Amino acid sequence: MNWKEIKEKYPTALEKLVKDEFPIAVYYLRDLYDFFDKQNILIEISVRAGESMPFFYEIEYISSEMIWECENDDLKYKTRQEAEQHAFLRAFEILEDKLKT
Repeated sequence: MNWKEIKEKYPTALEKLVKDEFPIAVYYLRDLYDFFDKQNILIEISVRAGESMPFFYEIEYISSEMIWECENDDLKYKTRQEAEQHAFLRAFEILEDKLKT
């Protein structure tokens, strides 16, 4: 994770993560999934079969809140790590927007 980018772009969301969950600088991916679940931002990374690639990963964000319901990035990732990196950055962006309203 690029924590410097997250700190610059999504300071309020990062502050909530540090305050509510972990006052330390090391986070495991499982911790981030759990944190965003608690914020009602559910991240699903799926493996799909495709024509141009034998398989790829897709990201879907789901929330029961009315602010946004479902969004698919329409991006395909070769590795789960690439998909997770993008998913968490987008989740921080969504949380930042929610916290500012």
